[in-house]
Amino acid sequence: WKQLASQSQTSGNSVLFRLALSHVSAGPPKTSSMTIAPNIDGLRLGDKYLMASSTKQTHSINELWIEGEKYKVHRLNNGSRYVIGADKKIISAWQSSGQDLGQVKLNDNIAFGDSADRSLKTLGIPTRRLHVMSGEYLAYDDYGVAVHIVQNKVAGWFLYNSR
Repeated sequence: WKQLASQSQTSGNSVLFRLALSHVSAGPPKTSSMTIAPNIDGLRLGDKYLMASSTKQTHSINELWIEGEKYKVHRLNNGSRYVIGADKKIISAWQSSGQDLGQVKLNDNIAFGDSADRSLKTLGIPTRRLHVMSGEYLAYDDYGVAVHIVQNKVAGWFLYNSR
């Protein structure tokens, strides 16, 4: 584990480094956990989406049809995205890069451009790692959030129902 920690630190793979370090260190790694549900612009899955609830007025709305049901996709300039059902509740939400990122953070802890190590320090070891064409995701089933990692940097996140 020490050798793996050393090699992964040298190569800049912070995810593997943290994992190896957790096996080298005595006792569980110290991490702070989320005390509130993960959200995007203060909105969580299942919340009602109201135009007034968004602080960003500039956005686009597109229709999305899935198996004969109509949904709306709201795209805000800060990169926030929401899929809204017929009952106006949020069924999917994600944060990607946008024009007005400003101080966009995941629960005031993780921001765009942070090292992948930041999500590990904040949320701990991920439940699983997902490798897809758009990059790597660190999934935290306890919180229902996946952090998107590109070139060892935080590039976004999405919320999912982990139940």
